[in-house]
Parts: sequence; C-alpha cells; structure tokens
Amino acid sequence: MYKGSMTFETPMLFAGRLHLRLHDGRLTGLILAMARSTSQLQDSYYVVAHFHYVLVAGSLFALFAGTYYWLPEVDRPHVQRGARQVALLAVDDLLQHHVLPMHFLGLAGMPRRYADYPLQFADFNLMASIGAFGFGFTQLLFLYIVVKCIKVGEGCGESVGAEDGVSSGRCRHLRRSTRSRRPRSSSKWQT
Repeated sequence: MYKGSMTFETPMLFAGRLHLRLHDGRLTGLILAMARSTSQLQDSYYVVAHFHYVLVAGSLFALFAGTYYWLPEVDRPHVQRGARQVALLAVDDLLQHHVLPMHFLGLAGMPRRYADYPLQFADFNLMASIGAFGFGFTQLLFLYIVVKCIKVGEGCGESVGAEDGVSSGRCRHLRRSTRSRRPRSSSKWQT
C-alpha cells in the first residue's frame, strides 16, 4: 500500500474493516490486561466480546476479503459489485450490533456461561441476539454471491480481473500448459 495506487474495491474495503476490528480488539485487550480491571472483567461478557472482535472479525473478514479478491477470476466483477458492497456494510454493521452490547453487559457484571440471567441484562442480550442472527443471515448473502458467481461465471481463462476491463493476470499459473520433455535417447534402451 505504501507508494502504491490503492483502489477501494470490495476486497480492500474488507481488509480495511479487518484492521479496524482488530484495532478494536486490541483496545479491549489492553483493558483486559490492566490489573485493576482484571478482577471485575474476568469471566464476564466483556471477554466474550473481546474474543468476537479478534477471532470472528479477524478470521471472517480475512476470508471475505480473499474470496472477493479471487471471485473476479470466476465471474466478471461488475456483475455483483452492488451485492458485495451491501454484504460488506451488513456484515460490519451487524457485527457491531452483536459485539457492542456484550461490552456493556460485561461492564455491568454479567458473567459468561450462564443459561439464566437477571432481567437487568435482558435488553442488551436481546440487542446482541438480534445482531448475531442478522450476522448469520449475512453469511447466507455471502454464500448466495459465491454460488451465483460460480454458476454464472466464465472461468479463469476468459474472466475479466479488473473493474475497468483489463485482464488481471492473477490466475496465469492456471493457464499454463504442461509440456513433457522428450526423453533423452540412451543407448541402453535403443533397439
């Protein structure tokens, strides 16, 4: 990215959101590492929210960025660009709606791994649950985009790799033909 020409396409936006969510996870990790807050936040929903920022956002956003980077080799990118942008905004927004209430629940003292909880935590639990179900439904949107690209796509050889119609060459290694060398003549095997 340094001294390069950046284009803000869907994979780059997912990578940027990945860095933002990992930054949020680092900040919550610093709070968890402080000795004064460790006793209050240990085994609370705050720890769960921290893990969701670091592990869920870190793994899924990287997976989405990589998948949307290589999808143009299967499909023309301008066909699904709008759906990809909607998926980006929905995934990030619903992840925030899922994780932010967990922070407040942890700060309020709600322990994790409890099947039943006091009514004072009901509103934030409802908000976190709605965010989690919405986040799960956005995975169906991702699956729809990938399946549609695979069914409709033209394959690696004829696909367009950049949004302006220039071939990307990202899959040149798939286009190479394999050639076998002629065996050297050896007097041992000649008849």
